[in-house]
Amino acid sequence: MPRADRHTVLIDGECVLCDGFAVFVARHDPHGAFVFETQQSPAGQQLLDLHNLPNDLNTIVLIERSGKAERAHVKSSAVLRIARRLSFPIWLAAGFLVVPSFARDWCYDVVAGNRYRLFGRKETCGLPDKVIRERLTRKLEE
Repeated sequence: MPRADRHTVLIDGECVLCDGFAVFVARHDPHGAFVFETQQSPAGQQLLDLHNLPNDLNTIVLIERSGKAERAHVKSSAVLRIARRLSFPIWLAAGFLVVPSFARDWCYDVVAGNRYRLFGRKETCGLPDKVIRERLTRKLEE
């Protein structure tokens, strides 16, 4: 899939849970539909600004592309829309999109609010897993 047609996932680059989620997505993305960027990076900040989103790092962001149009999704909607494009049986989780967003986002906020305490925090955004390196929006020095 050409890079311009891929959907962008913005994660908190210091969050161990977020990093693990990105690796999980990359490994279960059969069509290479997603590329990744950290919200702390200049490219991530630019995307947040472009979509009028705060840069408070309290949510995962999915920028879905359809032709020339882009649409940003946050919190549980982002996670479930990502799941919808992953391999079976993971895509079944997208069925939770029928649950009202206020209920889904409440659960998301509980986990997100405790993610550093439960899963830890990285001091620096280290060299990512090989599968992620190939999906970053920017090139890294090896």
